[in-house]
Amino acid sequence: MYTLVFAPSWKRDIKKIDRQFIPRINKKVFKLEEDPFPAGCEPIKAVPGLTRIWVGVYRVAYHVDTLTRTVEVIRVGHKDDETYKF
Repeated sequence: MYTLVFAPSWKRDIKKIDRQFIPRINKKVFKLEEDPFPAGCEPIKAVPGLTRIWVGVYRVAYHVDTLTRTVEVIRVGHKDDETYKF
């Protein structure tokens, strides 16, 4: 089991998401505690060390530290947004 950590950028981003999608995003994110590399996850080529999952039209970017068994959830954004701009 991994521990989830939410970055300040995640907290800012989630406030911008349409409320009807938040439960679905949260459900998928909290599943990362059990499996940080679910089917369909892919490394983000533009930002080494980050992985992404899709939740509908939203991307969730996160970092997995296998030594400390933590998943830091970094960003969430619509596929048309600049999700990977830091």
